[in-house]
Amino acid sequence: MPEVRIISHGSKNIVWPPCVIVKEGETVTFKAVNTEAKVFLPRPELFEFEDNPRPSGGGSMAASRGVLKVKDRPVAVKVKLRSASAGVAPGGKEPPEEVRVASSLPTIYPYAVYCENGNDFAEGNSAPFMVIEPPGG
Repeated sequence: MPEVRIISHGSKNIVWPPCVIVKEGETVTFKAVNTEAKVFLPRPELFEFEDNPRPSGGGSMAASRGVLKVKDRPVAVKVKLRSASAGVAPGGKEPPEEVRVASSLPTIYPYAVYCENGNDFAEGNSAPFMVIEPPGG
């Protein structure tokens, strides 16, 4: 299972590794070291947030906003399978060839990590991102 560490050391906040490779259907875990962090996932519909705390309103705050709070324990999210949702078009027809090919390519997915310690965003060599590979890729 891929793991991303959010590390606060001295006056720097970093994400390690700055690039993580995750296959569709796999779970990625975020861990914070010496800081409380918020991970911003701009397209939350690409992830499953089942293990995250739910507010009293019923729905998952992480699922609706794509914000994960990482502090005392690791937080894991599962990358959804695109091919499962894009497999058959409405009316029972197969999607066009270009849609099937596009779903078999990796996706570059930038995200952001804000750290309470230092009051800034963490970086690797650049802003962090994931490469989401299709299953079996």
